[in-house]
Amino acid sequence: MRTKRDGFAVVLVAALLAAIVLLLVALAGLARNELRSVRQRTAAEQARRNALVGLRVAVGRLQEAAGPDARSTATAQHLGARNAHWTGVWADDGAAIWLVSGAPENADTEVTTSGPEANGVLLIGANTCSAADGAVAALFEEIAAEEHPGGGSATSVGRYAFWVGDEGVKGNVGVIDRVDSVPLPQWPEADDPVTTATERVRLRQLINHRAGNDAVDGFALAAENDTAVSARWAQFGAALTPAQLRFQELGTAQETENYRAFLRRRFHDFTVCSAGVLANAATGGLRRNFSDLESGELPAAVRDLERFRPVNGRLPISAGTAATGEPSAQVKPIVTEWALDFVPYREEGGSRLLLGCRLRLELWNPFNLPLAQNASGVPDFWVRVGETPASGLPAVRVRGPAGEVGSFELGAMLGAKRTIAVDLGGDLAAGSVTRIETVLADAWDTGLTVDDPTPEEPGDDVLEFEAADDATRAITIVLMTAEGVPLTTLSAFPSRGFVRTTSSGWTVVGNAPFAAGDGAVERLGVSYHFRLDSTRRSWGDWIAPEAPLRVAPDLKAARVEWESALWRSAGADPAACAAAVRAQFASDDLFSSGTTLAPFDFTVQRNLSIAALGQLSTDGERALGIGNPWGGARNALFDEAFFSPVPHSWRAGETLPNVRHRVVPDSAGREPTAEELAGEGAARFLVVDGAFNVNSVSVDAWTVALGRAVLGWSDATGATSDLENPFFVLGQSAPFARPGARGVRQFSDEALRALARGVSQRIGARPRPFRSLGEFVISGVLQEAIDAAGLNTRPEFCADLGGVAPAPFSVNYL
Repeated sequence: MRTKRDGFAVVLVAALLAAIVLLLVALAGLARNELRSVRQRTAAEQARRNALVGLRVAVGRLQEAAGPDARSTATAQHLGARNAHWTGVWADDGAAIWLVSGAPENADTEVTTSGPEANGVLLIGANTCSAADGAVAALFEEIAAEEHPGGGSATSVGRYAFWVGDEGVKGNVGVIDRVDSVPLPQWPEADDPVTTATERVRLRQLINHRAGNDAVDGFALAAENDTAVSARWAQFGAALTPAQLRFQELGTAQETENYRAFLRRRFHDFTVCSAGVLANAATGGLRRNFSDLESGELPAAVRDLERFRPVNGRLPISAGTAATGEPSAQVKPIVTEWALDFVPYREEGGSRLLLGCRLRLELWNPFNLPLAQNASGVPDFWVRVGETPASGLPAVRVRGPAGEVGSFELGAMLGAKRTIAVDLGGDLAAGSVTRIETVLADAWDTGLTVDDPTPEEPGDDVLEFEAADDATRAITIVLMTAEGVPLTTLSAFPSRGFVRTTSSGWTVVGNAPFAAGDGAVERLGVSYHFRLDSTRRSWGDWIAPEAPLRVAPDLKAARVEWESALWRSAGADPAACAAAVRAQFASDDLFSSGTTLAPFDFTVQRNLSIAALGQLSTDGERALGIGNPWGGARNALFDEAFFSPVPHSWRAGETLPNVRHRVVPDSAGREPTAEELAGEGAARFLVVDGAFNVNSVSVDAWTVALGRAVLGWSDATGATSDLENPFFVLGQSAPFARPGARGVRQFSDEALRALARGVSQRIGARPRPFRSLGEFVISGVLQEAIDAAGLNTRPEFCADLGGVAPAPFSVNYL
């Protein structure tokens, strides 16, 4: 018979079986989960490896395409392409190489990121850039395995996608004012770039020391001397990634959210981590440091420019050390008018034919400081008439009452090279013009005698002088220093033929033809007179003349050739000039119109910008060519060189005077020495913080790059002011200038944005990006944008000049 215990056994067996089944199910589930987890980890690891492959491929293609220095980059945005933010790399010829996976032929390639036909993936989406046109997608690239456990042909085992963005086309909003961190040496040496607090402050006008974030509406920045704004500027400089800019808190939650949304929309416009290598994008290699004054490769004119300095508020005259025909840097007055007056006459109480000679000269000081001269009575200059082998003056045939007298050589009277002392009697004031007269001789003996067959009839006492045209003879005038070193050579002035007949009388009282003013010249004389064309009434007519003026050589060059369109005279020939002698040296031309024209800069301390080389002069070329479109090939210096002076006491970690330069150690981690950083090859140790790609078409990026502020700027009177968006036309000497020729402009944020729009539009209209900075300068894009924006013409943009438009190419003309 069965007992109750037998029933319990059945239940127990059933329970055990259920437990076993449950355990098996649990174990199976655990196994399935573990297998799923393994597959997920494997997939994730495979994804990471695929991503790493993609990264390595991206870096490799970047190095292959953009690694050579002679390359330019730009986004497809300026082409109006479908994939506007793809980065292209251009060589001298050929199509762009696009730094994106899939090796597309052009930036209009369609990328599908969803559905069964997807051929790519969205890499930059709404969470990163909320702007509708800010998305970036890239094509897939397959990872193929040629051999795998199953055997057979190659098959895809994964895929990746990448996009390489160009941080250089963005405005770097992390560039802040670091000038105050530049150390002052305790024991400065002669060539140290910064030795005083005043020189350190001046760094702010020598280089764009910080970004123009406050010119962009969305940053909502007020005055920089406000405590909260100052704190935000510090946060800009401390940000390591653009995303960290969003951590800033503004006054209210809504303001903060608006600011963060603004940053998301401007993902492609702003950065905090762009830096550039000092490479030559035109021909390859690294740029040379022109601050190495001991380098044998440094052009003499650059060395001269670096070492010219005012002394006690005066500029010493300097001829420079450049060889003939090379670019030159000189501190000197400019010869704007000159005349040689000759008076042949019969000696009083005798029959010899004598000759008086006088030099007249007009000198213009084109600088904002006085040109230092010697004490009165000591020659300040020497003027040489003529160069080997002869002076270029003609032979003169003479007739008297008794007929032919003979001939004499004007050049023989002067000698092959006649040197004349010139004493100004005091300094040549800033921007001023002075006229000097020097009598060479009152009574040279020509070796001829003039007979008078009718001494009782003074009415026939007439002399006739005649010189034939001789194209082989030309006059040369050389202005030299007090030590006899040539400063300016004015050459090829025509020695024309002339006929001059005196009206009555042939003698000069006391044999002193210049004692009574210009009367003897008007009555008896011949005057070779040349002045710079007085119809050119503005400085623009000398810098960038329009037709019909055309000719525009650099008047500060070491040699200026005569051209009829450049030099005029009061008369058509020397005899007519003698008759019009009182009209010569009139004060109605540009150079005599006052003291507000001072178009040339001078060096106060070591240069930081290649634009300073615009002060170099080249024979036969227009002035200020470096930095302007007409400079042509001379603008290659923007790609070939840079300035980075380093104090002899520099130590690792210290801020350089060129605050945009950051020192990087070599591949072994070794920091350079001060001598290496100051040397010609310093570029291998430096990167440029906030380097900007001029092929950018972002208006906001250009606004950030162009804008800035200079706080506490001091002018010539010692008064201080804050400058908004300043542009220093005279980068070095602006604080020394008078208000009318200050050489610094400042613009409203509205004006700056108008300029940025103009630049962006013109770059966007180009079929290809600029291949180098020199090409960018030559293109004239900047000047076109300045003119289109009306920065020199619109009254509201000329508020710093009282609403009055500046004269073209004056020191206040941008």
